[in-house]
Amino acid sequence: MALYCQWMLQISLELSKVDPLYDEMAAKFIEHFALIEVAVNPPDGEETLWDDEDGFFYDIIRLPDGSTVPMKVRSLVGLLPLCAATVFNPAMIKAHPELVTRIAEARTRLTDLDPELAKVPAPSANGTRLLSLVDAGRLRRILK
Repeated sequence: MALYCQWMLQISLELSKVDPLYDEMAAKFIEHFALIEVAVNPPDGEETLWDDEDGFFYDIIRLPDGSTVPMKVRSLVGLLPLCAATVFNPAMIKAHPELVTRIAEARTRLTDLDPELAKVPAPSANGTRLLSLVDAGRLRRILK
């Protein structure tokens, strides 16, 4: 779903070149992506799909009594969060200067769910920005 939000965000940004109404659609998909980010990376103390010891995402079965059982099976499911990554090049950011602001605002509104969302990644050395479910540290751990 995060990847779908990113695709819809990119489509909205392209369409906004001819109709500014699509800027609002882009904002909606940024907000939805942020909500999915909280679900995949919940705040400390909550059950998470991420296993810090293994450096991998695992499924969790939630039983009727509310308890959970992690499914520690290394499968493609654990790699799916890597798919939800979009690189915004400097030209796109320049054409939509409000994009970074809207991403920061969406993340700030959700900081009560996850304080880590307040940290908007800085641009890379070449000016690109990455919108992803995994930060650089987790990316390296998964790929390892």
